[in-house]
Amino acid sequence: MKSVILLGLLVVVSLNVCRGNPLTDAHTYLHAIFLDQKNYFDGIRIFVGTYSDYVTYDLMAIVTAEIEGWQSRGKTCRDSVLRPRSTPEFGEAFSICVYGAASHLADVQYLILANVEAEQVETHDIQMALMKELQTFNILQDYNAFLSYAMEMGRQIEERFYSVRYPQLIDTLEGMDWAMDNLPGLLQNCINDIPRQFTLSC
Repeated sequence: MKSVILLGLLVVVSLNVCRGNPLTDAHTYLHAIFLDQKNYFDGIRIFVGTYSDYVTYDLMAIVTAEIEGWQSRGKTCRDSVLRPRSTPEFGEAFSICVYGAASHLADVQYLILANVEAEQVETHDIQMALMKELQTFNILQDYNAFLSYAMEMGRQIEERFYSVRYPQLIDTLEGMDWAMDNLPGLLQNCINDIPRQFTLSC
């Protein structure tokens, strides 16, 4: 945002020298682009947090139901010999299923947020390059040239974002949709596949 602040200061200075300075247009245009991208990134973070909560809730519901079921079987079991032996074995297999589901969800979250962070770093680099480019302009004489440069920079930033980064981010978001639709079922299937002697015996 340093470039936006600098542009704002230049607007104030230049307007005192020459009314109608087009730097105001450059500032408004570039600020809108960077703000739009920031809002988009914030929206992705909210999406990831919200939908991760949904998936986690579904996974916890499955885990809670299985634990309650196992405890209930333990109370009604008449075979005191089998119960101490099978409970640890089932617990170990059960933990593997839960850890696998949780790890997959964490991987999805990391991939999405890593892409967001990478985009923000690149956006910052673009802003810094724009600041350096300011040094090549005589702000009182070449403001029209600077306006043209700023508009072209803005156009390139938008084109790159919507043609390259935006599709990449959409692809990563599909991972969260997949997790919502499939991860609870995969966890349940994993639990159901635990050897029957562990679940049928106490």
